[in-house]
Order: sequence, then C-alpha cells, then structure tokens
Amino acid sequence: MLFSAVLLASSAALAAAQDFNAICATPGACLRIKQFFAIEPADPKSADHTAIEFNILNDNANFGASAECEADWPYGTEDWPKQRKDCSIPDFSFYFNGFNGDIDTDFVIEATAGYRDPAVAGPPTPGRAPQDYVTNFARGNVTKDVVACETFGVSYKFCYLKEDKEILMPIYAKTA
Repeated sequence: MLFSAVLLASSAALAAAQDFNAICATPGACLRIKQFFAIEPADPKSADHTAIEFNILNDNANFGASAECEADWPYGTEDWPKQRKDCSIPDFSFYFNGFNGDIDTDFVIEATAGYRDPAVAGPPTPGRAPQDYVTNFARGNVTKDVVACETFGVSYKFCYLKEDKEILMPIYAKTA
C-alpha cells in the first residue's frame, strides 16, 4: 500500500514554544539560513531593484543539502515572491509572508526542502514510480534580532545576518 501522510506539528504549540533554538537543537527539525543579504535603493524615487539572496540548509544528517535562493524585483513594486519560487536546487523553494516592501522590517520566509527517503516508500507497486519523496515545510522570522541593516549615503540600504546569527526555520509539516 502506498504510504501518504501529512504530519503537522501543532501551530499553537509551535507558536507557544517560540524557542526556536530548543526546537532546532535536534538535527533535522529545522531548515537554517546561514547567509542572508538584501539590498534596496535608499531613495524612494530610484528605478533600481530590491534583491534578497540567502543560503538555506536542510540539516538532516541523512538527507541534508543546501541551496542558494534569490529574488529581485523593481523597487517600490509588490513583485516580491508571494508564491513558491525555486532555489538553485529545485528541491528547495521559498516565498515571503508578511513582507511589506521594506527589507529592514520583520517578515517571514516560508520554505520547502525535499529529498528522497527509501524508508517511506512502502512496498513496490507494479507500474508506479517509487513514492519516496519527502517534502519538509518550514518557516522562519527575519527580524532585527538576527538581521542588521545599514544605509550607505543616499544610495542603498543593505541588510545582512548579524555575527554568529542564523535564521532558524522549524519544520511544521512533512509530506511523503
């Protein structure tokens, strides 16, 4: 029989815990952003672009991988990723939740990371491809606690991860 499951962590429990360090202490419980850069014009009349780039890591000991994710859009528009956008490896994707168009305000990155796990395939079914692909769904907060922003003259605003910080993204659901 084909195994198909959606395992949901209680959103209420996740919200109540809010100690992402404790949640992410277990390998494979989180995705992690260890590099994050964002830049946008400091002048609202600029015709330049806003750009965000980050490296996302699945820290699962058996199936870990990482990918570069990036997005850019004309400054002052609402063209940031609102729907899933693939990263450098299509097994990873992301979009922004709660983004208001300004890179130095808090927002959420929603991400997925997929991998093949033969343990979830179940017995072979003639004529069907193996059903061993697992997708993790995670979200993390981009806040002033972990990201610093600086304005360079009147030209650009630049944001980056603070020293020894990372954006922790607890996995709240999995599909197989």
